[in-house]
Amino acid sequence: MTNDNIQILIVDDEPDIIDFLSYNLKQEGYRTASATSGQQALQQAEQNP
Repeated sequence: MTNDNIQILIVDDEPDIIDFLSYNLKQEGYRTASATSGQQALQQAEQNP
């Protein structure tokens, strides 16, 4: 399995942390999505299982 088939949901209330993690994960070939709250993360997970 290649990394481009894996999507990672990053949840943090600090935009700089999200940007840092997203950038580094994308460099490794992962797809990323992000949320800044638990509620937002749950909505994302339900919409994109």
